[in-house]
Amino acid sequence: MLNSFTGLIETLKPSDSGDSIADVLPGKACVSCGRLTSDYTEFKCPKCGKTTIIRCLHCREIGNRYICKECGFEGP
Repeated sequence: MLNSFTGLIETLKPSDSGDSIADVLPGKACVSCGRLTSDYTEFKCPKCGKTTIIRCLHCREIGNRYICKECGFEGP
């Protein structure tokens, strides 16, 4: 079991090319709940257009709010 876990860690470890851990994990983190998801919508902030907003299916369905880190815009 430990060898399987160690192998997984090695697989997910960022490369020497400067990748971050987010670059090697599958999916993206939802800005509303913070969970890693592969079922998401990605769009630019409706107000400033600078920040990329990523929202998981669950947060979209329940109307969980998100906040733009650039301008503070809050959306459903």
